[in-house]
Amino acid sequence: MLKTSRYSEAPTGSDQVTYAQLWSLGGLSFREFVIQSVRGFLRLQLSARSAALAHYALFSTAPLLILILAVSALLPIEQFLETTLKAVEAGMPANIVSLIRKQISGMEGSINVTLTVGSAFLLMTTGSRLFRTFGQGLDGAYGVDAPRKFFAARLISLLMVFLLLVLLLVTMVALVFGPPIMRYLLRELQLEWLQSPTYLLARWGLQAGFMLVASSLLYWIVPSVKVGYYLVSPGSLVATVGSVAATIGLGIYVDSFHRFNEIYGTLGGIAALLIWFHLTGVFLLTGGLINGTIHQSIIGKATIDQETAN
Repeated sequence: MLKTSRYSEAPTGSDQVTYAQLWSLGGLSFREFVIQSVRGFLRLQLSARSAALAHYALFSTAPLLILILAVSALLPIEQFLETTLKAVEAGMPANIVSLIRKQISGMEGSINVTLTVGSAFLLMTTGSRLFRTFGQGLDGAYGVDAPRKFFAARLISLLMVFLLLVLLLVTMVALVFGPPIMRYLLRELQLEWLQSPTYLLARWGLQAGFMLVASSLLYWIVPSVKVGYYLVSPGSLVATVGSVAATIGLGIYVDSFHRFNEIYGTLGGIAALLIWFHLTGVFLLTGGLINGTIHQSIIGKATIDQETAN
């Protein structure tokens, strides 16, 4: 088990690790980096942790949809929810989109203050548990044996739920306003033939941007050690590319292999959503492990240099 002594014996300020150190893999050779990352993945049982993340994420889906419905009713944006769903439909498997549409249609007209407040409380509860589970995985990646205290861990988890909700809302608004602005600009530039590829690029760019910012915030705030904020780190890049690839791959698999629906039947949407949550959790935890492996190498070398100097 990795110890916390590396962090207690060497300075842990965020200015200690630069972008150059991050992208040079902390002085590790590529082979050493891969071996340590694979060993860490197996030792920390990140696949099992991802399954736990998927479990809590699935339970968070219903209260999240209720809150989105409540917020969309307050926003003075016509067809806000429908436009967002159409953008999601362009990349997600039809099973998942169909499941979300059914949930939303069943909830519309029944949203009230009591249900909204109750959903917010439930989302905070399940979301907090989700981020605590994620934090345990990151602490293992950074070699932390003593995590944050009870109330501090829950406060950080609630903060992450709030931040990601705001980030999700901003992304949804961008999905609504982005296409009309794009069509207007292309029409003014007489480049209408670029509308289709530009729309796909913008849609996937927004998803990638959401994941890049979300993962960078997670890797900065959640670990129980002090690390700097890096918008683009090796870990956040892996998490972003992996999540987009998982979304595209799962969509192709579900839409191409009709046996998926034969096996799961009406539960196909839930099964697809659970698989997507699991794959996303795998890539997020792997990204955290990558950053943790690099940080431990840098901190370890700093400790050795300090002891040599003394």
